[in-house]
Amino acid sequence: MVAIGTITYKNQLTIPQELLQGLEWIKPRKVLIESRDEGLLIKPVLSTVSALSGSLHHLVKKNPIPPAKMREIVQKKVAQEIAREGL
Repeated sequence: MVAIGTITYKNQLTIPQELLQGLEWIKPRKVLIESRDEGLLIKPVLSTVSALSGSLHHLVKKNPIPPAKMREIVQKKVAQEIAREGL
């Protein structure tokens, strides 16, 4: 499908609704924009730190984790998710 979008003076891109139908993207959301020879490729970012919120909750109850260690754990988890999804 092909449609015409709009880029504003603030470099904001409006994607026509007909292109988004059926994608079930949660809005607002972050997207990965890749520059290619033929143009831009836009993909949803499926893993974010906020998406992982609560995923380590079970560790905090049993053994409190210092903030620096928690950041390290979250960064590793995010990196694993990105590698798994091929971003």
